[in-house]
Amino acid sequence: MIPIALGIYTQSLALFVVGAVVAGIGQDISFRAGTGAIAAASPAGEKAAVTSTFFVVAYIAISVPVIGLGLMASVTSLNTTGITFAAVMGSLAALALVLLIWRERAGVK
Repeated sequence: MIPIALGIYTQSLALFVVGAVVAGIGQDISFRAGTGAIAAASPAGEKAAVTSTFFVVAYIAISVPVIGLGLMASVTSLNTTGITFAAVMGSLAALALVLLIWRERAGVK
């Protein structure tokens, strides 16, 4: 998210695109892992229902920040909105990484 924020701040298209590509790859990996984990943990007769529920929840979760960005952009500038979004998402990603490492070290399943 740092390249995205820096790309917005410095108005560098290259930094912004690199950040978007890296963020997109990360989102794809996490979405794929989530889908795999859901499918693996689902009972055989319920895989389709559980997986489709996962997709509905995921798409709603993806949509809520976009709506929030639109509302924030209507009150502040696009630069402020973009940099704030990048900072919040980067912080949440860092927190998730710390929690995953902690969980792995603690042996929590």
